[in-house]
Amino acid sequence: LPFLPALRRRGYQAKAFRQFALSIGITEADKTVPQDEFFKVLNHYNKDIIDREAYRYFFLADPLKLVILGAPSLTVSLDLHPDIHKGGRTFMTGTEFLVSHHVSFEQGKLYRMIDCVNFMVTEKGYEFHSTDYLEYKRATRKGGMVSFIPLDAPRVECDILLETGERVQGVAEHGVDDVPNGNIVQFVQVGFCRKESSTLFVFLHR
Repeated sequence: LPFLPALRRRGYQAKAFRQFALSIGITEADKTVPQDEFFKVLNHYNKDIIDREAYRYFFLADPLKLVILGAPSLTVSLDLHPDIHKGGRTFMTGTEFLVSHHVSFEQGKLYRMIDCVNFMVTEKGYEFHSTDYLEYKRATRKGGMVSFIPLDAPRVECDILLETGERVQGVAEHGVDDVPNGNIVQFVQVGFCRKESSTLFVFLHR
């Protein structure tokens, strides 16, 4: 099965294949599973395995600078994992942020930098609104949640290698430096990736 080395490189776990085989079962008749169905089921089992230990980080594709007028200086604490490792990621934020180039904003909607500040797009630009998550949650015209890295924060230039062979260039939080090669992380709003080297992550699945 020549595809197995590639799937192992991406981060698929042997246990996920065993669980898939058990779910299909053994019969006297041959079974053919469509590719989409195969990966849908396999990804489900694989996620159950890796999600328990994969640390969370931000990755920004081809990042752009975004200035939020009036945003306060904050010390923001985020979790490495929502269940097994509270805290561990700290940002000092102000008015200047980096965001992914593909993020789009609509005037009049309220957006939120994840676990940080709420802001709106006005005729003046991007303006600070509030810090409370409930303000964002209760908004009648709500935009999306936005991954970010403070402009002056240390960061790591790296690529994500997609299953198509394409590479997505960007930057990640400096904390990924501490992740051993071969480990799997979850880039928030991107998906699970296996760290192959200090500058390359291989995309696994969402």
